[in-house]
Amino acid sequence: MSDPPEMELRRLAPQPTVCVHLVIPMSEADMGALFGRYLPLVASRLRDVGATAAGAPFGRFHQWGGDVADIEIGVPVTAPPAGLRPLSAVEPGEPGVSELPGGLMGVALHRGPYNGLPAVYPKLGEWIRSQGHTPGEGPWEAYLDDPQAVAHATLRTEVVWPVA
Repeated sequence: MSDPPEMELRRLAPQPTVCVHLVIPMSEADMGALFGRYLPLVASRLRDVGATAAGAPFGRFHQWGGDVADIEIGVPVTAPPAGLRPLSAVEPGEPGVSELPGGLMGVALHRGPYNGLPAVYPKLGEWIRSQGHTPGEGPWEAYLDDPQAVAHATLRTEVVWPVA
């Protein structure tokens, strides 16, 4: 069992990223498998273009549920690297340049295994509303710890939800 998430409002600057964009059936939306497949591809492309990671790997959810998962998997970078096209101009599953949005965000720090993350979203959404705001579009999860190096019971994941 994980601890209740710690929550705060945080103002973030836009953050350039290198990531892949996938629109897949929910039946294929196994985030562990998708990260295992696409994060090494993103890391390889970062090395190829000489880009520097500027934060934790993330999964951004434009749609999650129903029949379709619309997600980005990637890494924040210090600056958009030359030699990579915008995400909108590459094939699905190919790395491209994108951006995590800036502005006011509700942020929850989840401690514990990844299977506890789905329960964070309704709590964070309710908390954002209790602060007088409305949850916006495209929340993401930043995976602060490497699950190969840290016990699953102590993994830290930030859930970041733009405020509308």
